[in-house]
Amino acid sequence: RQRQMCIRDRFGVLALRTLQRNVASLRLCAALTPTFPEAHWLRAQHALACYNLREFDTASQLFQQQLALAPSRLDDLDAYSNILYVQEDAAKLSLLARNATKTDRYRPETCNIVGNYYSMKGLLNGFPKKKKIKKYVYILKNTCLQR
Repeated sequence: RQRQMCIRDRFGVLALRTLQRNVASLRLCAALTPTFPEAHWLRAQHALACYNLREFDTASQLFQQQLALAPSRLDDLDAYSNILYVQEDAAKLSLLARNATKTDRYRPETCNIVGNYYSMKGLLNGFPKKKKIKKYVYILKNTCLQR
């Protein structure tokens, strides 16, 4: 019974966030957090719902907690890099890009993070490999979407 409820609630969080019902998704995340305080996926979904609601400070804090608890987990960190890009926090974005590259340089999330960093630094303007990088990210995204 507990397992069935857990799977149903997890699906509910994902479905609500996907359907842009972010406030309802936040409520469900808040209800599940005491039961699963160490769940990385749940914290990431909470941060993504805040990101969709444009609550960048809250989402940034949740992503920072996520990084502190699981530094090698790259899932959904592309949204965190978007937040850092919008907030123009080059130091944190640089550190995030460095850590993501050390963890797995060929993941689409890493390519997005590095692309945000290069874009912030202005290194993609006139960069000779710009087309190659964008083509690689496009190929990786299509590969991931087909799974």
